[in-house]
Amino acid sequence: MVERMLDGVEVRLNEDYLSDRKGYDGVADKIIYTGHIDEYYGYRYGALQYRSLRFETEVLDIPNFQGVAGMNFTDLDMPYTRIVEHKHFEFGKGNPDKTVITREYSQTWQQGMEAYYPVNDEANAKVYEHVKDGYLYYDIDDDAKTATVTYESLNPEENYALFAEKNYYLDTYATISWGGENIPVVGVGPYAFAGCSVLEIRLNENIKSIGDYACSGCKKLQDVRNCESLETIGEHAFSGCNKLEYLYLPEGLTTIGADAFYGCTGVAHISLPSTLISIGARAFGGCSALKEITSYVDGIVVLNEASKVFDGLTNPAAVTLRVPASAQSLYKNAAVWSKFNIISFIKDANGIMYIIDQTEMTAVVTYEKYTEGNYPNLSSTISIPAYIRYIGKNYIVTEIGDHAFIGNKTIDEVKMPNVKRIGNLAFTGTIIRNIVIPEGVTALGDSAIFNCAKLQYIYIPTTLENYGMHAIGKNISLKMIYNI
Repeated sequence: MVERMLDGVEVRLNEDYLSDRKGYDGVADKIIYTGHIDEYYGYRYGALQYRSLRFETEVLDIPNFQGVAGMNFTDLDMPYTRIVEHKHFEFGKGNPDKTVITREYSQTWQQGMEAYYPVNDEANAKVYEHVKDGYLYYDIDDDAKTATVTYESLNPEENYALFAEKNYYLDTYATISWGGENIPVVGVGPYAFAGCSVLEIRLNENIKSIGDYACSGCKKLQDVRNCESLETIGEHAFSGCNKLEYLYLPEGLTTIGADAFYGCTGVAHISLPSTLISIGARAFGGCSALKEITSYVDGIVVLNEASKVFDGLTNPAAVTLRVPASAQSLYKNAAVWSKFNIISFIKDANGIMYIIDQTEMTAVVTYEKYTEGNYPNLSSTISIPAYIRYIGKNYIVTEIGDHAFIGNKTIDEVKMPNVKRIGNLAFTGTIIRNIVIPEGVTALGDSAIFNCAKLQYIYIPTTLENYGMHAIGKNISLKMIYNI
């Protein structure tokens, strides 16, 4: 029967899956592994204990010994646990005058022995409590009833490698099923995704920590999403992730570990939340493409020269540091921070940010994020005031700055004062429906009103003199441009 079942099927005997895991995984879409579960994980959680068996076979000169194929013995004073009488497996066959029995004796398992049963006790249960859910692996904290994402392999070239070949992102579950209940996944553990070649990692609303080396060496990683609950980023957590370009660190984050983003040579923009308390040594070292830092810390995170937080940055004066106006003097007088080109911002009641010039008494509307997710909480209709008030003084709004509302997906109408300029990419990618460019505007920047899928009408003032490249373009719903 078995021979017929395997007809046309390649059969390999005496194969060791663990000796060439990647090679065997490439043979088929699904692999069924039937070996030791602790060995499969490379014993990284410890070795499980098993029970082995010793067999004694005897030929008896009687037609029948026990009348059934198998009989179990559970008494403590019995030296064996089972007797098998083979002739009863195929009734009517065999020698009618003799019978063959085999006694099974339990014995402690040692390496090299056949492992028949796992030892089911508390110590082994703790080893086994590391579980796999979907394609990710988790460590379970039974006391806290929480889970932490862990690695598939400590070899960076093998860590979630097969999954990454077929998928561009990793998605963490908010909860996993364990012990008959759903428990939250609250962290990404050390080395969890180290070396993985996915383009995007998606966290969940429960994750508060990213461990040491968690995403180090992910050379294709471009984005980490859903970080809203994050509180700590461990040492070397993202070191060597040179495809990352924007680091928008969330409110609630308090700690960035040493070397956390070291060698992220593609990072151009960093946003530091107001809750940040400490930044470890060389945290942003080697971020050679850095152009801008926005710090919402109303005060400063104290740094010293020895910590080399921005190690390798050859010309910090060429990097813009945007800080709260109330803390500008602190930054200008602080070690490390004072080396950057510091400009200050304030916010209005709607949360819109303005870069202010305290000499000229002017304000420019600026972005919260340089790209996708810019101002996610604004209402559908906003009004930009003619001036913004700060410490008893009025700052005249003269410009809708570069990237001001780029990528915003909440605003469909903007009321603007008589500004002089609308900057590059100011409304690119928004869902705005109508734009009235007020009298007094003389310049429209490159791609200022570009790729606005819902835009239908644009009103152009007589004062407009300078159009940037593609200033108005690729607005697929546009019906009419009016001169006013």
